[in-house]
Amino acid sequence: MPRIASYSQLTRTKDPTELAAHYIQLNSNIEAKLHTAHETRIFYLSVPDSAHVSTVKMVKQQAMPAPGSTVRFVIEKPFGASLADCQQRQASLEEQGLRTEEIWRLDHYLGKRGVRNILDFRLNNPKWEQHWNAEHVASIEVVVQENEDVADRIDFYSETGVVRDMMVNHMMEVLATVAMELPGDAQDLAQVPLARAALLESITPLVQDDLILGQYEEYDAHFEEHYERNPTARQNPRGEHAPTLGYAKLSIPIQRWNGVHLALCMPRVWPSAKPMCASSSKVARCYSFTSRVAPGTSSSPPRLLHPP
Repeated sequence: MPRIASYSQLTRTKDPTELAAHYIQLNSNIEAKLHTAHETRIFYLSVPDSAHVSTVKMVKQQAMPAPGSTVRFVIEKPFGASLADCQQRQASLEEQGLRTEEIWRLDHYLGKRGVRNILDFRLNNPKWEQHWNAEHVASIEVVVQENEDVADRIDFYSETGVVRDMMVNHMMEVLATVAMELPGDAQDLAQVPLARAALLESITPLVQDDLILGQYEEYDAHFEEHYERNPTARQNPRGEHAPTLGYAKLSIPIQRWNGVHLALCMPRVWPSAKPMCASSSKVARCYSFTSRVAPGTSSSPPRLLHPP
């Protein structure tokens, strides 16, 4: 079977004087695997959004393919802290010489089998789809319960918190997949992102009373231990109050979902952790997808940062 792709990973370093050498080595590793000089290169940036521009700049300097080759930069969420910030980051990437079509902004949660199954189920069960509305559904809750703490991700969580890490991207995309109007042509998958976007635009903007934020009990200790071990790390002044628990009550005032209880719930370090999208019908309760429960949970209650 012919090889259709190969993978090379950048060696991580904390020494800025060694950074260029690592990108040069990355380029050498890629070129050693090429069949032709014009093979497509896809650079996957699994880095904090604050490092997007600097990473692209180093790739442009040290690891670009021959002129005329296809290049793509895949950028993970979160992409900016607001619409204006997102637009500024996009402009900064374009200032590095990237064209819009060369920048792919990705939410990897949409590739999870359970999430893909939601869309497949809806597309392939038209009889069930006709009951998927406010007349038959009382509530929809997207819940991601994780028993892993953020002790090893304090720098990241200090910048993002649970809202930017999970709720406004992964969980909203799941909700949109569950609640959107299906495209008229079920085979035209190019229309699916447009249908998701239309659903997201119809959500009523949240007010303060719609949101509960909190932290797991041991977060303060993890925060202090991290900076004791890393005294030179840049400490985000808001990091001490970064939420690890979030609950958002939503409203979608369209005919299909008018009056239906909709919510996102994301607690970290929670007993019996499991992600699920639960829908409560007016006659029965069903679960769209679940995953295996992981062992070793904590029973400590969360500490509220912003009670309702």
